[in-house]
Amino acid sequence: MTNQNAKLTLLTIAFLCSASLSAYFSFSHQAMLLAPSATILLALLPLIAFNSPSSNEPTKPQNLSLLEESILGYMNDDNAHYAISLYGEWGSGKTWFCDNRLKGLLKQNGFSLCRVSLFGVESYEVVSSRIFTALLSIDESGPNRGIKNIKRFASRQLSSSLKSIEKISKAPVSLDSSALLNVIPRKNCLLVLDDIERSPFFREHGNSFGIINELCENQRRKVLLITGLDYLDEQKEQLEKVVWRKYLYAPSPESLFEATLAREISLIQKCDLDVKNAIIRGIEQSGILNARAIIKARPSLVAIASSTALRKQEIDHSERECALSKAIELAILVSANALPEVKESSDSMGKALITIQLEGYEYLQEAFEPLTNGSTVNKNEIDESLSRFIESKHNRTKQDIEIDDALSQLMSIREMDNDEAVSLALRLSSYVQSGKIRPDKMKKVYDACKILHSVGLNEAPSEQQIRESFDKTIESNPYQSRSALIWGYQMMIEAGEPKDPFLDSLSEKAESSAIKQLEVSLDPLENPGNISTAVLESLENHSSNDKDAFIPAAINAETIAKAFESGNGKIQMGLIDFFKLKYSHRAFPYNEGIEQSYKWLSEIIECLERIKTMEKLEEWRRKTFVDALSKIRSDIGKKRQ
Repeated sequence: MTNQNAKLTLLTIAFLCSASLSAYFSFSHQAMLLAPSATILLALLPLIAFNSPSSNEPTKPQNLSLLEESILGYMNDDNAHYAISLYGEWGSGKTWFCDNRLKGLLKQNGFSLCRVSLFGVESYEVVSSRIFTALLSIDESGPNRGIKNIKRFASRQLSSSLKSIEKISKAPVSLDSSALLNVIPRKNCLLVLDDIERSPFFREHGNSFGIINELCENQRRKVLLITGLDYLDEQKEQLEKVVWRKYLYAPSPESLFEATLAREISLIQKCDLDVKNAIIRGIEQSGILNARAIIKARPSLVAIASSTALRKQEIDHSERECALSKAIELAILVSANALPEVKESSDSMGKALITIQLEGYEYLQEAFEPLTNGSTVNKNEIDESLSRFIESKHNRTKQDIEIDDALSQLMSIREMDNDEAVSLALRLSSYVQSGKIRPDKMKKVYDACKILHSVGLNEAPSEQQIRESFDKTIESNPYQSRSALIWGYQMMIEAGEPKDPFLDSLSEKAESSAIKQLEVSLDPLENPGNISTAVLESLENHSSNDKDAFIPAAINAETIAKAFESGNGKIQMGLIDFFKLKYSHRAFPYNEGIEQSYKWLSEIIECLERIKTMEKLEEWRRKTFVDALSKIRSDIGKKRQ
């Protein structure tokens, strides 16, 4: 047993004896004897604290940030009799940094950390008491937990003894915690005072920061204040008098991941993706470096990272990682109600750039809807929407990838020199002239060309060249062209942008071409003998690529009911499954589709209910079909409202 342990054992025995005597004298109402025993308790407290086991042996720290180096320098400076402060936005993770990263770093270097929350503190006495109590408990964890419990018991026993003395003597007796602070040994401890701006004492008293000066100058303690950004002028003046060094805490995406998601992500089933770095990129791209914002979205972020859509190894891992980063970025923005809106920008270039930034949101928007009201996303909906997003990336041609790369470079067009900008314009021009622009790229390429022309780059494709190229795209892919144009253009109109004659004309051509092709494909419906099979096949064929909005216009409700009435059990169940499993998720992709779909479903229900005679099993299927349609219609009705 070392000398220090032997002393600590004797002091503990003396303390327990003194505590027993104090309890006895208190019970027997012997105030004259109780006072000396309480005094002995008071003397033993600092001695126990002084002889408690010290921190770990110092080791050389690795990979220190500038902030961490500055704090270590402050701790090692014996002449630094002043406070320092760590300030930053609310929720940025300052407290987590102190309790985790900084505490461990100080232990490695032979120091300790004692954090005290001053939230709600209203008086000088309570501030002193909290600091005193906290300093008694530092460094006692694991094998030293018993020492921590002894100190706590000592503090409570002392307080109980003083109350007993006051009760017996019928005279006020108080213990000045600030005086007790003077007898607590000056260990190599950083005293962290948190939540100062949320303390009425520091907000409302003109000389409240005098206690900081007392701790630093008179007691020679090292003090770190954790503060926010918003202060009254009087508070700022007081802070400047006691704080000599201020450090802004701006968390890195890596530190935010470690603070908020590392544990949950480590429990996810392993796969061939670098999930951690993909999530960190998503956090960085969101621009929201705030721990509370990420914690708010955490269940949904974990659901995204564990999606089965990311496990499809037939798709290149880089495409899946890219989709994961984008999904994380958009989920954080939606959860924080910070998704960029086109109408927030004052110029056309800014609006176009925001539209480019929202790439992929059309696939994820519906699945992310619960995030807008603080709920968690549905795992099945995430799997489905993320799968479609990943497949859209996987199906890209080499030119698609090059176009995406060019569009991403537009985000920094204002910082480009002339040669870089001209090169970008020429690349886009060559893509347009190839006549192979995919439907989902049309609106973005058009916006990109407008941006380039707005900054004086005549090398960009002309409107006539764009029209000729896009006409070829519409002719070869009318359905996808209509869907893509409606998504991008409609979002622009809803954001308050004036209508664009070029896009109006292009949308009309896509609409006309799509309906023509659909009418041709539905010709078999003219043959009554084949109606049940033809209707189901047509619904199945046109339930992909966002073509659901055409179905109500092309197949009337009576035809659907006739197909159900004349079909066998397999056809009837096929119709039910189509509406329950496919159409229910995609019944209203666009603003006009929601009204049209609601009316169409109502008409189908009416036609089904008019069927007079059906066998028992068929009657059960009809009821199932009507119930399924009614539920979809009800969901659409909520959307309408």
